[in-house]
Amino acid sequence: MSVEKGVVMLTWHVHRRTRQLCASLNIPLVELYTDRVRMSRYLHLISQTVGVIRRKAPSVLIVQNPSLVLALFCCCVKWFMHFRLVVDAHNEAIVPFVYDRRLVRAISRLVIRRAELTIVTNTSLAQQVRAIGGRPFVLPDAIPNVPGRSDNKEENVAPYALVVSTVAPDEPLHLIVKANIPCLSLLAFDKGSFQLEVSRHAGTLVERFGQQQLSTNQIAL
Repeated sequence: MSVEKGVVMLTWHVHRRTRQLCASLNIPLVELYTDRVRMSRYLHLISQTVGVIRRKAPSVLIVQNPSLVLALFCCCVKWFMHFRLVVDAHNEAIVPFVYDRRLVRAISRLVIRRAELTIVTNTSLAQQVRAIGGRPFVLPDAIPNVPGRSDNKEENVAPYALVVSTVAPDEPLHLIVKANIPCLSLLAFDKGSFQLEVSRHAGTLVERFGQQQLSTNQIAL
């Protein structure tokens, strides 16, 4: 499947969803990255973004939010740089959890209202976008193709779930644990460091924080 010519996706973060979306729809993807920090980072990435837009001259530009700064910048320049803006909005872009401040919430709402289209992963987020005054489009994450996967279905095999989490405030880890999945492995990482492992097999729940064994009530999920 492919989309019309003149569509480009641009992001300041490397993300599996973004790469898979572009690969599935045959959309050119531009990933901008820098080791600079704070204001120097933003100025450098904004300069690179302007260069990309001028070179590629897209009729439709899709950006990933986060980054909120990228999305806001594109909202400000889309009229005189002559492109329509589509925002692929992650949970944090709709209802800020990590940066839950009044200014961030106001800018997030502004971006949603100014974008021609806001892509979300489910109908619940779509309702929130519509309530803010935006135009949502639901596009769930695609299931990746796993090499060597067998199509043979065995009967009486308990379902197995592997969850990799970044321990973000909008990730309902407690609901995953309470879902009573017969075979579950949950690996939680915070800024690249291992934080928590939860595994369940044959009705036995084992939880570890680092290398230390802890009981259920000692772990705040």
